[in-house]
Amino acid sequence: MRGIPPVAVLLVAALLCSLCIPAQQQQQAAPGPTAPTPAKAAKKSKVVTIAPEADLQNDIDDIDKVAGKCKDFIKSSTQCSNVEAGAGAVAECISDVITAAEAGDEDAESVPDECQEEVYQFIITRGKNINAN
Repeated sequence: MRGIPPVAVLLVAALLCSLCIPAQQQQQAAPGPTAPTPAKAAKKSKVVTIAPEADLQNDIDDIDKVAGKCKDFIKSSTQCSNVEAGAGAVAECISDVITAAEAGDEDAESVPDECQEEVYQFIITRGKNINAN
């Protein structure tokens, strides 16, 4: 008994594949609900090799100047409106304004509570992993 010749196995496999391909093409062409677009993967940081990799907040390692809770404050701020986002620079600027106001500086700008909370949460999240800095 010699078994099935390899050529016969290849012919059967080719026949089965030819039957599957039209079915797959038909499924792809059929109209129906579209699958949701997968979320964009967050940018990562791994500068310190012994620490776990970290997701950069808002892909720039800073609070969101455009759509975040601080956007209105940033636009109107005399101190933070021209700060370039990245490496926590905007969050640090707003944090400095908050600190000045809490220290009693009469010239300090008033940072809304929801913006303060966003800055605090950014700093807390960033402080959990050295690679998030």
